Amino acid sequence: MRPLAMLAVMAALFSGCQSLSYQPKATVGLAPSRIPLQIEMRDLGDTSPADDRTRAFGGTAATASDTLAGELAPSVTDAIIDNFILDEVFLDISRRPEKPELVMSGTIRRFYGKAYLNALGYAVTLDPFGVAVWLAYLGLPIYSSSGGVDLELRFETADGQPVAQYSAAKEFNKWSSMYRQPLYGIGTEVNRTFSEVLADLRSQMLADRNKLMQAAGSGDALPVSEPEPEHTP
Repeated sequence: MRPLAMLAVMAALFSGCQSLSYQPKATVGLAPSRIPLQIEMRDLGDTSPADDRTRAFGGTAATASDTLAGELAPSVTDAIIDNFILDEVFLDISRRPEKPELVMSGTIRRFYGKAYLNALGYAVTLDPFGVAVWLAYLGLPIYSSSGGVDLELRFETADGQPVAQYSAAKEFNKWSSMYRQPLYGIGTEVNRTFSEVLADLRSQMLADRNKLMQAAGSGDALPVSEPEPEHTP
């Protein structure tokens, strides 16, 4: 069993050396209501740290240059457009709508996910015939994964007047054994976090529905109820 255990651990440890492909995607669900506006979506700016796109030795990074096809900002922008169309958040949203009523732009402050060997995992690789390999074989956490999404979205009128600004962020940090190693699943974890952040942003927008409608000059804003006059005895 000892050679078999060692081979199983080593195979799991170095499976992450193979290629990984990642595509940003958000899944939230049908919006509870629609904001009936045509939105022009501009590519987000990317101010995320360069270190977010690097990987540790033997690990994976969802947004590394050889993992993500193309640039991060257009890819995330595409994913937001696709989600808002599918979930019917707005009447229309695209980069070139015929008659845009508001313009949406924004900033990617963080967008990353990494999976890598932790200290115990390195102990296994450095001492494959010692105690460490058996600890890994028994299911102790030899992998770590971490990541996060931090987005800001802004609305302005067609002539550039600011209307509203929304932000949301979420991070994750996990440990895994060799039996549930996260090297290939890091993209799924990032997209799950992306979905939660976009759900938060969407909720903020829907709560501001009237404000956005009024800024666009739409007559479809819900009426604002007036307080009833106080009755004097």
